[in-house]
Amino acid sequence: MFDSHAHIKEIRDNCLVASSFLDEYQLLKNYKHRAYGILFPKTNCSNILIEALENDKSALCGEIGLDRRFRMECDIPFMSDMLSYLKESKRPFILHLVGRYDEMLRLLKEYKIDTPFMLHGFTGSYESALSFTRLGGTISLGPRSLKTRDINKLITLPFVLETDMEVSNEEQHVLENVYNEISILTGLDREELESKVNKNISPFLQ
Repeated sequence: MFDSHAHIKEIRDNCLVASSFLDEYQLLKNYKHRAYGILFPKTNCSNILIEALENDKSALCGEIGLDRRFRMECDIPFMSDMLSYLKESKRPFILHLVGRYDEMLRLLKEYKIDTPFMLHGFTGSYESALSFTRLGGTISLGPRSLKTRDINKLITLPFVLETDMEVSNEEQHVLENVYNEISILTGLDREELESKVNKNISPFLQ
């Protein structure tokens, strides 16, 4: 099983570990698959994140994104800076989105993004997910995703599976449950499902 979005705690290779906290950036280097991000940015935060990415060429960018609960004056300028950099550097990235799907779709189209990107912990509608996957995105489904009304449609799109938890024995237990439930919904046995997820996550693992 591969956890497509986890957070810093124990060291394990079969997970993609992300942090949006500057004081955790050094710890990220302990993980084989890692992503540097910033959420709820302040002015000039893009320079800090770009520097971290330039200093670790094999890492991804993320989480970055937009959240309707915490609208920041500089969140659109920050996303614009980052998408411009990601477009030029061809770096895969992880999006955090709570609402504001139309704003993010507009930005992705404006910058003509052609590098792999993932929408982590997706709980939106099938229609929104379809719009992102048509731009080359992959949706990442976790425990909250399983409770959405469109889950049976979402699993027809390119997806990976996640916990959004700190890497630990508890995270492994939750991941097992996510895989089991998606296996039932898709009609795929565990080996087939793991193969599908591994194929879909591969563009993000440098």
